Amino acid sequence: MPDGIVPLGLRPRDLLARLYKSAGICCFPSLFEFLNYTCLVATASGGLVVGSSRTEMAEMLTETSGVLVPGNVSGLVVGRTSALSMSDEERTRMKEAAQQRIRDRFDNGVIIPELRDVYNEITKLSAQRNRC
Repeated sequence: MPDGIVPLGLRPRDLLARLYKSAGICCFPSLFEFLNYTCLVATASGGLVVGSSRTEMAEMLTETSGVLVPGNVSGLVVGRTSALSMSDEERTRMKEAAQQRIRDRFDNGVIIPELRDVYNEITKLSAQRNRC
């Protein structure tokens, strides 16, 4: 196992937020994933996330709220090294920006009205098609 990586195995769900927040980084090496819910939870919990720009993590993270890397091993190594070398101040600033981004973009109060609008639009289009 590489230095600095501690496999934790399965953990109870109620401990995850504390583990994400206290981890040096939360690295998600996925190369393809529609929505990485674990990344979303880690970010909302105050974890510093390193993830692939080839997944939906690119929608969750920005250059000020996480570390996005190309979807390959060398990119993840560089991103991990970069994230771990941040000062405590930089790390805190990035974690806070990430939590704010999740609240602003992915909170239920934001997502549910957006989904409702999508469903309403689909319903309208379907009704228009049925009239034709």
